[in-house]
Amino acid sequence: MSNLYRLKRQHAEIRKAVASAMLTLEGIAVVASKASDLATQLEEIAGLVNSHLRIEDSEIYPFLLQSRDTDVSHAAELFRTQMGGLAQDFAVFARKYAYPGSITAAGAAFSEEARTMFSKLRERMQREESDLYPLMARALHPAGRVHAGHDS
Repeated sequence: MSNLYRLKRQHAEIRKAVASAMLTLEGIAVVASKASDLATQLEEIAGLVNSHLRIEDSEIYPFLLQSRDTDVSHAAELFRTQMGGLAQDFAVFARKYAYPGSITAAGAAFSEEARTMFSKLRERMQREESDLYPLMARALHPAGRVHAGHDS
């Protein structure tokens, strides 16, 4: 089971990469001249997001869904259902704009889509930190169980 520190560190890395891409996006006229930079930044963000989602899908959700605490398992199922679409939407977005030419051709539409997608990523990370990670802590350290004070 990955620890919460690692997951939060990944969020910090994703936030930093998104912030960098947002700076590159400033000024719609700049998009054409920055298409190569944006494609590289998008590739970096996609790698970070995909790595994070693999951990969630292979470790976090299976762990939470098997919890004896039915509140935890039901909340995890609801969260997975509600948030699952974003991974697919992001993958489509990243493939669509994987090359500088596709970014240049889209122009302002790319800028708008990128801002929307990055906003959704930020919202999801905030929701994971406020809702999902406390569920993990609850499942890892049920009430009354003594633990060493760190996440597993």
